[in-house]
Amino acid sequence: DCIIMSLDSEVYGTEGPLLMMHHILSLLIWPVSFLQKAGLFYVIYFLAAEWSTLTVNMAGFFLPKHGIGGLPYKLSGVLLLLVFFVARVLPAPMIFWSLWASQQHWQDVNTLVWVTAMATIPIPPLLFLYWFARIVARVVDGVRQKSD
Repeated sequence: DCIIMSLDSEVYGTEGPLLMMHHILSLLIWPVSFLQKAGLFYVIYFLAAEWSTLTVNMAGFFLPKHGIGGLPYKLSGVLLLLVFFVARVLPAPMIFWSLWASQQHWQDVNTLVWVTAMATIPIPPLLFLYWFARIVARVVDGVRQKSD
C-alpha cells in the first residue's frame, strides 16, 4: 500500500497524506514494539487487518482505473464493505477494551514505550471507523446517483 502511494500519488487522491502518515507512523512505531516486546498483539492484529486492503485497492482503484464497471465492480464493492467491516470495524471495540483491560501487563514496560503505545494503539481503530464511514458514504452517493 505504502509503495503504491509512493509510486502513484493519484491512487489515493485527497486521502493520500493521511494514509501516508498512517504508514510512516506504523513503520516507526512497530519496530519499537518488537524490540521492547510490548504490544505485539496489537501489531499482529493491525498487520492481519491489512489483508482487507486488497479489496480496497480492487474496488477503489484498480477496477475504476481500468474502466471496469457493472457486475464485477458492484461485487467488489460488496466484498469491500463486508471484508473491511469484519477485519477492521468489528474488532475496534475489542481493541479498545483489550487496551484498557491489559494495563496490568504493561507495568514492566518502559514509560516512554507505554505512553507511545497508549497514544498510538487507538489511532488505527479510529481511522478504520473513519475510512469505513467514508466508504459507506461513497456507496450511498453512488446509489443515489443511480436512482436519479
